[in-house]
Amino acid sequence: MPATAPQMVFLGFGKYARADKIYALEPIRGGDRGGGKRTLVWVEGVSDPIVASRTERTILHEMGQDAAAGVPLL
Repeated sequence: MPATAPQMVFLGFGKYARADKIYALEPIRGGDRGGGKRTLVWVEGVSDPIVASRTERTILHEMGQDAAAGVPLL
């Protein structure tokens, strides 16, 4: 079976991450949100979270996790 290339996920602000390296998403809330900042994205091998301009649901959808994107936020 041929190996497939890892899917790249656009995070906004010209940033991309491999879908198989993203391990956590956190919506930005309150005063920290604004100026296009929507989600903190934790990526394996990167010490600090990456600020994304896309919502966690959009990122999950692009990662192929549509079922997870339909879960209500708490």
